[in-house]
Amino acid sequence: MEEPPQAPHSQPIKTYTLQANSISYTKSTTTIPQFYLLKSCTTTKAPISILQNITITAYPSQILAIVGPSGAGKSTLLDILAARTSPTAGTLLLNSSPLTASSYRKLSAYVPQHDTSLPVLTVYETFAFAASLLQPKNIQISHVVTSLLTELGLMHLAHTRLGHNLSGGERRRVSIGLSLLHDPGVLLLDEPTSGLDSSSAYNVMQTLKSIAITRGRTVILSIHQPSFKILSTIDRILLLSKGSVLHHGTLVSLHEYILSSGFTVPPQLNSLEYAMEILNQLQTAKLITPSPADEVTPILQAKNDAIRYRSTRVQEIVALYSRVWKIIYRTKQLLLTNTLQALVVGIVLGTIYINIGYDKSSIGKRFVHILTITKPQMEEPPQAPHSQPIKTYTLQANSISYTKSTTTIPQFYLLKSCTTTKAPISILQNITITAYPSQILAIVGPSGAGKSTLLDILAARTSPTAGTLLLNSSPLTASSYRKLSAYVPQHDTSLPVLTVYETFAFAASLLQPKNIQISHVVTSLLTELGLMHLAHTRLGHNLSGGERRRVSIGLSLLHDPGVLLLDEPTSGLDSSSAYNVMQTLKSIAITRGRTVILSIHQPSFKILSTIDRILLLSKGSVLHHGTLVSLHEYILSSGFTVPPQLNSLEYAMEILNQLQAAKLITPSPADEVTPILQAKNDVIRYRSTRVQEIVALYSRFWKIIYRTKQLLLTNTLQALVVGIVLGTIYINIGYDKSSIGKRFGLFAFTLTFLLSSTTETLPIN
Repeated sequence: MEEPPQAPHSQPIKTYTLQANSISYTKSTTTIPQFYLLKSCTTTKAPISILQNITITAYPSQILAIVGPSGAGKSTLLDILAARTSPTAGTLLLNSSPLTASSYRKLSAYVPQHDTSLPVLTVYETFAFAASLLQPKNIQISHVVTSLLTELGLMHLAHTRLGHNLSGGERRRVSIGLSLLHDPGVLLLDEPTSGLDSSSAYNVMQTLKSIAITRGRTVILSIHQPSFKILSTIDRILLLSKGSVLHHGTLVSLHEYILSSGFTVPPQLNSLEYAMEILNQLQTAKLITPSPADEVTPILQAKNDAIRYRSTRVQEIVALYSRVWKIIYRTKQLLLTNTLQALVVGIVLGTIYINIGYDKSSIGKRFVHILTITKPQMEEPPQAPHSQPIKTYTLQANSISYTKSTTTIPQFYLLKSCTTTKAPISILQNITITAYPSQILAIVGPSGAGKSTLLDILAARTSPTAGTLLLNSSPLTASSYRKLSAYVPQHDTSLPVLTVYETFAFAASLLQPKNIQISHVVTSLLTELGLMHLAHTRLGHNLSGGERRRVSIGLSLLHDPGVLLLDEPTSGLDSSSAYNVMQTLKSIAITRGRTVILSIHQPSFKILSTIDRILLLSKGSVLHHGTLVSLHEYILSSGFTVPPQLNSLEYAMEILNQLQAAKLITPSPADEVTPILQAKNDVIRYRSTRVQEIVALYSRFWKIIYRTKQLLLTNTLQALVVGIVLGTIYINIGYDKSSIGKRFGLFAFTLTFLLSSTTETLPIN
């Protein structure tokens, strides 16, 4: 079990004004000395300027949003404001006094983008364990947790496990609540609305707004693609462009700045969305200082009284161990498996070594026994999919339903079998849709609507409880369908030490047919994706979020799939990068005649222009299936009018509970796509045999090792030292029978050492 990060200690109730004066940050690209055959070599490159002369002020009871395109420096600035990174130049002031990083981290809180709470614990238990470490001694834990859950609107989920039936917005509110346990004066959040639908995102922002006002807290966050409703919860905006401040002020002052620059905001866009579109055309503006009306009068601050904390070292250990054993108790299948495995191995080894003695010749045998138990296990890499002939495909889902069974497998308590049965949960009900070639079908809906489950079923990653999937009007076989389709997960998994070209080349060497030239395929695909200028750039260096997302999409295109399925391809991207990704997908759908299906949250007006058809889900049922125009007509026919500042889909998400469940809107003849003539299903011989796969994977592995020289050098020196020590110990070992056990011990130790060294040499992402 890994140790949890150290929790910051609580502070007396205060309000804080955070100022950043002339903050600059330059990233040095000088590498530490590398050693090539005992020759030192240092590579020096020009430093990269990330931030230039940033001056901002964040006030209590307000939300400051940091916005900008990918590469503008948002994450770096947020890390500096959280005292996680030191600026190259400039100062940070807290209530007009220079801050100390260690003290500031105790009275502030940083909420990362991704939730890290343990899924087997309930919401109440998660808060209670954290509160037992953070709250003062004289505070009643149950009262604090109950009050906080009520404030966050999570009281009805208090006894629900985090991994069961919690929506994305609810999990995000849990993360925010954990950061509030020590009542921080400054709350910093990295993309709190990323990956959430518009309704959940708005609820999260309303929670933050309530915290800022009722607690007098200073809230600073980074955000992408904020909708009109989300902008209503934000007090001030910091718009960054290429590491400099383009605007710092309210949304009203941003609108005035756009007008003064000679532009007019279109009615379907808010001022921030339009500013992001014309970012390159706007001239860098001077810092807009807050007017007196914008100032917030600090609340009278409490005295800095000393507080005695509840958790001593012993109490911390007790609390953490109680949590560990609760986790083990709730993963009984794994615990039972490991226990049985230990018993079987113990019985087998005990039988073999039952008569082992205590003389010197038995030491080697005992050593073999110990190392056999502690031998590490190596995981095999996943098999690469094989390519398919070029075709176009129409995918149909007829009356798809999915019910999640909550019956657990039998558990054993002191050799007594016990089975727990609960009512099954219906996730999807009677879903019927059709996805056509050369079109993009977007699955949209609030959290818990069944989007991810439906996408998994359409990707043949999950089998439906009822209904059928048809491919070109024929029932599909899951194994064959997975070969001719491609699924792109939300998070990138490519190795950061390889260049873009190398990543594509290694994948192509395994997927492409024998008669295809790898370099030509990779070059053509990089040109199509607009990544050719980054061909020799490593994935971990200087690639924006949109560019990394296009790399993931490109890897899925190497075997030219007929159906492309993507989970949240625009999540975590700014509006410009998200639109570029959607334009890439639109080009793939049209030029290659491919069927593209994706799930998406909070699509802007521009992104909607790239989508052909929308599947709007609500509580596992289809509310609408058709074009954006037909959705607009459906809203009008239901007696509602779309406001000018919202698109039809955004408004439909707002009034979802008021709309009556609509019948499936079947595509009109004009919407139908005539299938392109399909190629014959010729047999293709693939480039990669088993031997060639091993060669390709080993060549990639050694390239990774070559580029992590510090770790390789450390392991090499470690091997030399261990070899010398063992050689000294076993230098006079003989060849008689009594030495066999010693030789086995030496062999077992050497093998175990090599296996552990190989595991450590793998790159760390």
